[in-house]
Amino acid sequence: MQSLNTFIFFSTFVLFASRILAGQADIISKGYLTIQYGDEIKGNITLGLYDTTTPKTVANFKALLTNNDPETGLINSTSNRIISGFMAQFGFLNGERLANYHIYQDEYPNPKGFPDEKGGLELIHNKYQLSMANRGRNTNSCQFFITFDETPWLNGGYVVFGEVIDGFETVNFLNNDVKTNRNDQPLTEVKVIACGLIEDKENMNEFDEL
Repeated sequence: MQSLNTFIFFSTFVLFASRILAGQADIISKGYLTIQYGDEIKGNITLGLYDTTTPKTVANFKALLTNNDPETGLINSTSNRIISGFMAQFGFLNGERLANYHIYQDEYPNPKGFPDEKGGLELIHNKYQLSMANRGRNTNSCQFFITFDETPWLNGGYVVFGEVIDGFETVNFLNNDVKTNRNDQPLTEVKVIACGLIEDKENMNEFDEL
């Protein structure tokens, strides 16, 4: 019996360690961004969020996804930095490049931002990863990025809090087809015209359906 328990513990540990090494964590909730390029709607990007690993970061992101005020939500926000082969950065509220709103203003007033979460710093930046942009340690706010490829030089410096789980064709469009100037700013506006959370109906129990 003891050997069986030891085997189960070891197997669980190996599974957990392999997920950390792979840059993955449990996806608890999902959100989406609807991307418009100029006057053309390119599609949705569906994001799996690591609520358990990075609860404060995810809570802030969810608030941004569900707030219809462009001053404090992602609706009508733009991407002001896209680098092919690297990443697309979002979260420029009202088109403001230095936007730094977050929901923890009382505890961590701007311009500081809120602290990094250790669980997110331990994850690696794989392709299609969702991570927080910052201006140094413990300066998280409303800006985030989606990686186009593995970016190991970012590991340990930026909080990974989710991953792309659908809409890869939209992400690939941003990577391959968006033309930018020498400052990596899109020549044609890339805009979030809709965003929010996605309910997973398959995981609803009978009481949720009443």
